[in-house]
Amino acid sequence: MKRAFKYAVLVIIFVGFAFLYSHINKLHAVYNEDVDNSAYLNTGILVDNNVSQKFVVSENRLDGLRIKCVTIGETNESMIEYAITDVETGELLREGTVDGALAENNKFLNLSFDTIEGCKGREYEVTLHVTGREDAGLGFYLENSEEDVAYTVDGESRDGTVIIRTVTWKFDLETFFVVILFEIYFVLFIKVMYKLFK
Repeated sequence: MKRAFKYAVLVIIFVGFAFLYSHINKLHAVYNEDVDNSAYLNTGILVDNNVSQKFVVSENRLDGLRIKCVTIGETNESMIEYAITDVETGELLREGTVDGALAENNKFLNLSFDTIEGCKGREYEVTLHVTGREDAGLGFYLENSEEDVAYTVDGESRDGTVIIRTVTWKFDLETFFVVILFEIYFVLFIKVMYKLFK
């Protein structure tokens, strides 16, 4: 009876740990991930420009965006203002400001905002207004592998897609099963090692 209780407690602990660990930021790329990084282009330094990119949300909620930045020199005087709108209705859903000093070259910059619910399959547009100096500042990476795909700069359409990932905080079933399998492997490994050195 005691052994059964002990096993039950261990199972609850293992499942509980796997459940907690499996709540992750699920990322979905707006761009073509099959393109090699070396083929990426970039906007160059943006000075008082608006860059807009449309995208379709893959999950039922949206908790943020990650955008890949290119920096030249210091970015302390740069600022990024962002706005997310529903393409169909024109409704402004979220807006905010991020200090350009947080941007790192060739890294993703996180844009966090209050969760947008019920958005699976909806087409949104993010507009990024960047201010800064002409000789030092930041821009964004692009990929241009697909036809009829465009982003805009100050309303002018240009070929390519801004390197953006959507962020959704969720329970991920795949991660849960991977963690469970790892825990089972770990227990079996400990048992085998115990028998070998007993």
